[in-house]
Amino acid sequence: MRAAAPALGALLAIGAMAAPARAQETPARRYGFELAAYGGIDKMITGKGDHIHEIRAQNGGGALAARLLFRAPYFLAPFFDFGYYPLFAADQRPPIGRARAASKLYAYGAMWGPAFDFWRLRIAAGVGVYNVHTRSTLLGDTIRTQEVDIGYMFTLSGFFVDTAQVRLGTELRAGLTAEADIYFVSYGLTVTGRHMFW
Repeated sequence: MRAAAPALGALLAIGAMAAPARAQETPARRYGFELAAYGGIDKMITGKGDHIHEIRAQNGGGALAARLLFRAPYFLAPFFDFGYYPLFAADQRPPIGRARAASKLYAYGAMWGPAFDFWRLRIAAGVGVYNVHTRSTLLGDTIRTQEVDIGYMFTLSGFFVDTAQVRLGTELRAGLTAEADIYFVSYGLTVTGRHMFW
């Protein structure tokens, strides 16, 4: 028994040294990037304007966006978001003449800010710029204008599929511009892939 005691002690010492080594081989992944894609329908919030000469009007359309989010051990995750939002399109007939004028209003948004995850929900708020475009065509001539304006974006996401690599859910977006007085909401699906964790 006395002869076996040193051997047992040596085995325990080797096991204690090997355990940290195994733990170092598979460290916990604490940092990484998430890439999300969004597709939905947006609607511009407008007042009761003069639509008496409109032949056809379409409020909103199919919106698309992509988001890159940095994950860290902290409760807030910074993100960058880029999106395309069709806002309004209409065909109008001027009061004088039979010519038809077609116009379209759409915007590109680039936002950055923090996101917060709780259970299967994600709340995000961003500030950035909107590049607002207008296009009008009358008698074959097209006039294009654009304006860069400071804007804001707020999103609420809920995920019904949440795995270690993929998250799938629905998302509600609300955007506004500071000077152009454009307000819109969008609702659709979002899918997130988790990549490059270390």
